[in-house]
Amino acid sequence: MVRISHIFALLTLIFSTSAHAADRASARQAIVAGIEQFYAGKPQAARIELLNAIKADGEWGLAHAFQGRIYLTLGDGVAAESELRRAIDLGVPEPQIQHLMLDAWLLQKNYNGVLNAPELREIFPVSAGYTARIRANAAIARGDFSGAAQYFDRAILLAPKSAQLWTDIGNFRMLSGNVGGAIEAANRAIGHNPLNIDAMMLMGRLVRDQYGLIAAIPWFDRVLTLDPGNITAMVQAAATLGEAGRATDMLAMTRRIQAIEPANPDARYLQAVLAARAGKPDLARALLYRTDEKMDGVPGVKLLKAVLDLSTGNSEQAISQLDDIVKAQPENLKARRLLGTAMWHAGDSRSAIAVLEPVAKRDDADSYTLSVIGRAYEDLGDRKAAAAFLDRAALPVRGEPVPFDMTSDLARMAMVSSGNPDNADVAIPRITALIRSGQIAQALRSAERLRDLNPGVPAAHVLVGDAMIALGRTEDGVKAYEIAASIRFSEPIALRLIDAKRRSGDNGGAVRVLDLFLSQNPRNVAALLLASDYFMETGQWDVAIATLDSLRERLGNRDATILNKLAWAWFGQGNNERALTYAGAAYSIAISNPALASSYGWMLYKSGKDKPKGIALLKKSVAIAPNAPMLRFQLAQLMLESGDRAGAKAQLQAAMALPDFAQRKAALELLAGI
Repeated sequence: MVRISHIFALLTLIFSTSAHAADRASARQAIVAGIEQFYAGKPQAARIELLNAIKADGEWGLAHAFQGRIYLTLGDGVAAESELRRAIDLGVPEPQIQHLMLDAWLLQKNYNGVLNAPELREIFPVSAGYTARIRANAAIARGDFSGAAQYFDRAILLAPKSAQLWTDIGNFRMLSGNVGGAIEAANRAIGHNPLNIDAMMLMGRLVRDQYGLIAAIPWFDRVLTLDPGNITAMVQAAATLGEAGRATDMLAMTRRIQAIEPANPDARYLQAVLAARAGKPDLARALLYRTDEKMDGVPGVKLLKAVLDLSTGNSEQAISQLDDIVKAQPENLKARRLLGTAMWHAGDSRSAIAVLEPVAKRDDADSYTLSVIGRAYEDLGDRKAAAAFLDRAALPVRGEPVPFDMTSDLARMAMVSSGNPDNADVAIPRITALIRSGQIAQALRSAERLRDLNPGVPAAHVLVGDAMIALGRTEDGVKAYEIAASIRFSEPIALRLIDAKRRSGDNGGAVRVLDLFLSQNPRNVAALLLASDYFMETGQWDVAIATLDSLRERLGNRDATILNKLAWAWFGQGNNERALTYAGAAYSIAISNPALASSYGWMLYKSGKDKPKGIALLKKSVAIAPNAPMLRFQLAQLMLESGDRAGAKAQLQAAMALPDFAQRKAALELLAGI
């Protein structure tokens, strides 16, 4: 209460006027109550108290000024400006509330007004710090990141203990990819004011990236405990719950939003996402229609509409939605894949190729993208180009992940680059090219320099880890990935760390990382596929089948990888009939894929269903991928069982001559027995 009394005394000193109060005592009491609610993190309750104060004494400038401050917290710039102008009309000196007026203009996107407003004489340094903070945010909105940094530096000197300042700095650092710096700023903000709602919202977003979806939910809950009517927190919580697979809780949160704002477009959009996931496209469309076009510019809404259009064969409409997303977000790989597919289905193969090539040329391009672009080249009559992509699509495994994909944190740092070779937009392609060309030592030196200059950027540590792995320094690679994961536990970093730990022989550590990631991101497809592999390796066939079946229900029956894994899970459990059903379905989707051919062939032979066809399929897989030693090893085993000792010996010798043959010892034992 000491703090509240001090603030009230200070505000009374600043804002007191000579107006004759109709009920000054009642107004004063309401303002004190409003200040208490405001600093308790309850701006809606504070707004009501100030309405009571203004009702009691509408001619007191202090009440209008503080109500303007509350409207700023509520994000209503128009209402804030109105109250502040009323306060000035009632005698509050304009220089004393200029910082609040600039904030109101910022909310109204009047960035020029904020940046060009003359410097008025302020009484307290804290208000000058406030002004510098607002101008920093206006500079960010104008794309002037260098100017923003200078304004923030000034604000820190003037108001180093401002929770809102450190929150805005955290948002700025997060925007520029400095996740570690953003976390530091958010912790400072919480330290200076544990009840600052904006700081808690920032912390929720950072925790979601740093630790995972589930860990972020308590932060949004804390906001809602303080401010039960905070729509922004409800929307963030609902979206996070949905990503975490808690559909019932997500739906309940959207209904809580609608209890306050029945026509809230965010709630209807999130409900449309739930409907689409539940296989109810008509309901999803109806819910999107009821947003009254208020969210038509949101990429997520455009993407959902495009998916719904594609599901009904309306390729042209889908193209319109997806083209906008890809133009605005060229690094959005999902939208790019969908756009290329929609263009191909619409008969525009040339445009499909142009859209898909940035993805298809990556080492880790998925087989579906490679297949679509290959078919598009076929449509244009370029069989040579088509064959190159279709051959890659048929390979049993994808390539290694590229050192940096188009969605990396460092790519976003390019926004603040001045062209200096130490900046990300220059360093990333250079280091990537060095790794790909085998100049690993030089790549490592460059990556370590970039990391040292950007210690809070997780992607900088990932680059170091990639170079370490390429050099065969697996343990050092693990350490680099662990640092990256401690800053941001994202899918690319988690998968790299899991792979590196397995390479180092730490299978238990790899499983622990996978388990931790899935505990926070239970719907993540890549992690669930890895988990299914672990379940099969350890003979947990029922759990593997349940995991894969849930993915099949979500993603449909056209994902050959999932169907093939299901086949192996049922085969391991001893249910040959179901195994062959799934293996045959996977093979029919991609008959040129050697991994699928070998799986189906192995199961046909081992089950006794059709041994000749089984061997024929294994021979086909080896013909497609002659440099895959495991395929030759599998074929050799079947040949040996069928009595073809000479053929088995030839396949074993060919496998032994290939690098990276994991079953070399077993192959030697078979050779010794022939």
